[in-house]
Amino acid sequence: MQQLHSPWRHLFPGIQHLSQAGQVWLDSAATAQKPQVMLDALLQHYQQGVANVHRAQHQPGERATIAFEQARQQAAHWLNAPSSDCILFTKGATEGINLLSHALAGQLKAGDEILLSGYEHHANLLPWQHLVQRQQLQLKILPVDNHGTIEIAHAADYFNSRTRLLAISPLSNVLGQLHYLVC
Repeated sequence: MQQLHSPWRHLFPGIQHLSQAGQVWLDSAATAQKPQVMLDALLQHYQQGVANVHRAQHQPGERATIAFEQARQQAAHWLNAPSSDCILFTKGATEGINLLSHALAGQLKAGDEILLSGYEHHANLLPWQHLVQRQQLQLKILPVDNHGTIEIAHAADYFNSRTRLLAISPLSNVLGQLHYLVC
């Protein structure tokens, strides 16, 4: 098996420390290790006065708000979003998916369909299952082959005029496999 080396590994002191102890970090879904640049920014934030974003008129509050809005602008640019107003930060993917499922609830009608893969983590399964139950929607699971790859040739048959959402993970923590979809 070919071992892949990340060009970013050296940027994460926690990963380096674990590596020196002969350990590998496999729990990034629950708690991701932080890169040095983030640790430096966080330390600077704490050292220069802690303040909440959009909540204070004092200098630390203004500094935090400016940094937050600059991060939203950078994310919007990187994602090619029409504006930074399209960028919403959450504590993590699970919270983001839950927020999205609640936000879409008013847009979906009985009989609409949501498509998922057969390898989704509960974080990308349960919110959609709950939405399906609450609103009499249909949940369809795309087929995967014996290697855990979505069967693209058969998956196309699952899309129709009632399909409203495709929610699949590009990297499965269930199977440990990276998935590419080419349409």
